[in-house]
Amino acid sequence: MEEFIEVNSLGKKKLDNGLHVGFHRDAYDLVNACEVAKIGITEARKQEWKENLDLEGDINQESTADYITKEIDKKDEARDKLISFLFAMIRDYRLSPENDEAIAAEKLVLLIKPYSKLQRESLRRETDHIDGLITDLKKPENAALITTLRLTPIVTKLEAANTAFRNLFMQNVKKDRRSNLPTAAEVRPKTDAAYDRIIFMIRAAYLSGATPVDRAVIKTLIHDLNNLVDRTDTEYRQSLAQRKAAGDKQPKEPKQPKEPKQPKDPKPAPDPKQPEQPKQPEKPKDPKKPDDGNPDIKLPEE
Repeated sequence: MEEFIEVNSLGKKKLDNGLHVGFHRDAYDLVNACEVAKIGITEARKQEWKENLDLEGDINQESTADYITKEIDKKDEARDKLISFLFAMIRDYRLSPENDEAIAAEKLVLLIKPYSKLQRESLRRETDHIDGLITDLKKPENAALITTLRLTPIVTKLEAANTAFRNLFMQNVKKDRRSNLPTAAEVRPKTDAAYDRIIFMIRAAYLSGATPVDRAVIKTLIHDLNNLVDRTDTEYRQSLAQRKAAGDKQPKEPKQPKEPKQPKDPKPAPDPKQPEQPKQPEKPKDPKKPDDGNPDIKLPEE
């Protein structure tokens, strides 16, 4: 009886989209490294798996692009705050009681005047104009004025923020985003089904052993696939533990205090203008009538 081979089971539905695509990419690479005839599959089945896998990857890439867009907005907001702070400090220093600070501020106000609407420009123009502002501020004569106002760290932070923004912005521009893509929930089951068919065909080929199937190649492939399943399951468990640990660190919401009991309605205070009516004396009970004796009782005869 031939040895029975089995691929370890992996609950693919539980994986997040990134881990799901990563597992299938690695599994496909392992299968693709083998000659289809030796492992008993067809190019058509392998291509079907690849097409679904690529589509799933495009969906994840578009989701990543959406995330980057949000990060771009955050970085733009950060540099806008630095610009507002820098300009406000320069203008305020004109009122400094220190003569050198007031003079430095007056000169710098003239320098920043052309950049007064910087934050309201388009993202690309704002990025370029911040570069121009930084270049002007770093000129020796202007750098000395910035030093006098102790604003050099703010200029340095603005330059770093603009560089970080530009890098992220260009990363988003370079992404080839596709429109009208289906959802991951629609594509993932198809990718899984294609993988399951490939595994079924490989197991059937090993059991049949018909030429040109190579059982040694299949055994090595199954061994590598099982290692991949185990590694993916470990990654899933680690990510699950990390999310749980992060959740435990969140402070618990305080219990809502119970509503206080409503006090009983107090008795109405007596109106001083209306004296209380004296209580009427109770009528005395009727006194008991004296006992006339029992007429049936007779005295003894003399």
